[in-house]
Amino acid sequence: GKQNCTWFFLEADRATMPVTRNDFDQTSFQRKLLAYQATWRQRIHLSRFGIPRFRVLTVTTNTERRRHLVEACSRLDAGRGLFLFADESSLSAHGDILTMPWQTGHTGTTEQLV
Repeated sequence: GKQNCTWFFLEADRATMPVTRNDFDQTSFQRKLLAYQATWRQRIHLSRFGIPRFRVLTVTTNTERRRHLVEACSRLDAGRGLFLFADESSLSAHGDILTMPWQTGHTGTTEQLV
């Protein structure tokens, strides 16, 4: 049933905004991470959409950018487990989004979707 489902949000990161900024009023990937974290902490996904669990898949342009995104995620005080990261070349090389190793928000750790 729905209680055993995990919903996935996809972030297609085109590297058009900085990972972090000194001015929080400006867009950054870190600000997106914090917005997803706040959604999870406040359980908005459940109260508003009836979604019991969610994860955020981020596909970015290259391995260096992925590393920077994971570093930003690893600095969150909670909710790092919500996020999984891949780069375009790794995704293309593996070919199977479900069984490929996704980088978690914990540096050096990977998970599969299944």
